[in-house]
Amino acid sequence: MFKRLLAALFALIAATAFAAVDINKATQAELETVKGIGPAIAGKMLDERKKSPFKDWADMVTRVKGVGEGNAAKFSTEGLTVNGQAFNKSAAAPAAATPGAAQSSLFGDAPAQAVQQLESDPDYSYETVLDWMAFDAWMAKIDAADLVAVDTETTSLQEMQAQIVGISLCVTSGEAAYIPLAHSFAGAPEQLPLNDVL
Repeated sequence: MFKRLLAALFALIAATAFAAVDINKATQAELETVKGIGPAIAGKMLDERKKSPFKDWADMVTRVKGVGEGNAAKFSTEGLTVNGQAFNKSAAAPAAATPGAAQSSLFGDAPAQAVQQLESDPDYSYETVLDWMAFDAWMAKIDAADLVAVDTETTSLQEMQAQIVGISLCVTSGEAAYIPLAHSFAGAPEQLPLNDVL
């Protein structure tokens, strides 16, 4: 009898050690217990949840900037759920965008279908650099590259009036990054300081 009670106690402890954390119910501290979710991502999740609860994984991936299917799968493996459901790639795939529909993001008015294709193509790696760790990683890639392509995003084509709002980098075919520096639109992510980057 004592062995059964002890076994049940250990099972209960094991179950609570890997308790699921539901994104629609969790506090910031609870979200941060999920491996891979830090204060920034947890904050973005909570900000989006304040607008409305997440319907499913596809809704969460679409609304939380910086979380794609790869991160969603990792978070799910670490115990994150959406409405009690684990991540399922086929169920999380967003519906096909209407051709010509615009996406409000750092990509501006690019057709949502083209943006979705770029972000999901496994042969290409496009990254938006929003923190110093990613910035330093790209500086290391540049140092190691034989050839680097650099482009600037500005507020004007008139060189005497233009202000830099971002920098694009490419070190090899299919691997590129964009460093937003001064984008200001509703929902714009926090960006690295322009003067520090330059």
